[in-house]
Order: sequence, then C-alpha cells, then structure tokens
Amino acid sequence: MDLRELVPWVYFIAAITFIYGLKGLSGPTTAQMGNRVAAAGMLAAVIATFIEKQVADAWILVLPAIAIGTVIGFVGARQVPMTAMPQMVAIFNGAGGGAAALVSMLTKALLPRAASLSWCPRAGPRRSA
Repeated sequence: MDLRELVPWVYFIAAITFIYGLKGLSGPTTAQMGNRVAAAGMLAAVIATFIEKQVADAWILVLPAIAIGTVIGFVGARQVPMTAMPQMVAIFNGAGGGAAALVSMLTKALLPRAASLSWCPRAGPRRSA
C-alpha cells in the first residue's frame, strides 16, 4: 500500500478533529483541549498535504509561506491586546478569503477546464441556454 493512498483518510480524520476542536472551544474549561485537538488535526493535514506529489515538488515555495505566516501570527498574537482580538481575527479571516479568491482566479485562468464540469463523464455535455 502506497502512503499516498492514506492521504484522504488523514484528511477525513483531520476534519473530525477540527469539529471536536471547535466543540471544545465552546467553554472556558475545555478551550485549551479543544485548541490542542484542532492543532493536532491541522498538523496531520499539513503532513498529509506534503505527502501529495504536487506539493512535495513545490516545497521550496510552501515552506517559506508557512514561515512568513507563522511569524505574522506569532507577532500579532503577542502584540495585539486581548480587547482587539476580534479585529485581528477579522483581518486574518479576510486575508484567508482573499487568498482563496486569488487561488480560484489563478486556477480558472491557468486551468480553464477545471472550472467547468464539461469534462466530467457524469455531468454529460454542457447545455447552452
């Protein structure tokens, strides 16, 4: 059995740990454990992602991006006062949404067939309106 065949299962388990981690964040007594469970799931997902061939070949771009994000998050977490955390979380969420939009636009531009279901055998041919 190839290690890459386990990647979808690791993603599935990581998704479950994210759900349990969010559930743990619902109360002050379980927040630390919820944060640890979610972080363990994220670590598993990142390791599984690096096992994928496309990402393993591009590690020279991915690792510096992770390092830059880690520094920004660490500095922000240490310097921003607790009363300004909602604003910082909003900025980080906006940055994540902007990154997702950028990736989707680049995917559409570089892989036009990936943006439609016309290539999918189950979807059948595209119908014009």
